[in-house]
Amino acid sequence: MVKRIGIFIDIPDGKRSRIKAKEHLSCLETESDLKQKLEEAKAEAEFYKFRCEIKEEELDELRRSEKQKVEEAKADAEFYKFKCAMKDEELDELRQSENKKVEEAKADTEYYKFKCDMKDEELDELRQSEKQKVEEAKADNEYYKFKCDMKDEELDKLRESEKELLDELKRAKTRAKLHQRLIEELQLLLDEDEPRRHVPAAGAVGEASGNWDEITCGPETWHPTTVCSRCRDEEACLVVLPCNHLCLCLACELETDRCPDCRATKSGSVLA
Repeated sequence: MVKRIGIFIDIPDGKRSRIKAKEHLSCLETESDLKQKLEEAKAEAEFYKFRCEIKEEELDELRRSEKQKVEEAKADAEFYKFKCAMKDEELDELRQSENKKVEEAKADTEYYKFKCDMKDEELDELRQSEKQKVEEAKADNEYYKFKCDMKDEELDKLRESEKELLDELKRAKTRAKLHQRLIEELQLLLDEDEPRRHVPAAGAVGEASGNWDEITCGPETWHPTTVCSRCRDEEACLVVLPCNHLCLCLACELETDRCPDCRATKSGSVLA
């Protein structure tokens, strides 16, 4: 329902009366409209009353539920309070135990720190001792290295001397073998030609006369200071028979059966 309110404006009197009449007519309401609106208002009131009752029941249930939850929360709080008290006791015991362990660990740390300091001192002494031993060993090494060098030089000299002695021994053995052969051949010659032993033969060496400065072989003459005609290295010291050429050394005489100068077959040899 709309209610209109008249507004008075400073206008003439005739027009003002007409405006008031119109407003009065518009403000009038019928009885049926008022009844209808009253019923609607009652129905709406019933509806809201019903809704309020439902809301009150829901609120009661909610209050009961909240009360129950509060009681449960209080019970939980009591339980956890008790549990926390127990935990506090356990924590106190644990703290005491941990403090005791920490004190023991500190004591162990101090003990091992002292031991480490002692070990460090021992290690320093050991390092100094080892360093001194290493220096002594180096000095010994230098000394023995010098001695070894001297020994090596001596050994080299001994090896050279030994080699020379072995070569000389080899030559002596070769001479001994050759002398033995010569003795055997001469003994055979003496046994076969007993009447002629005081007369030098044409192809024999002049032992009886003892003249080694000059020996003839045909028109040629030779001297005992020639080089071996076969190896051209050693001194010739043997006279080949029967051509009487002084052309072989001791080593080559054992390896050849012909005279290297005239290629005559060798029947023997004598030492010049």
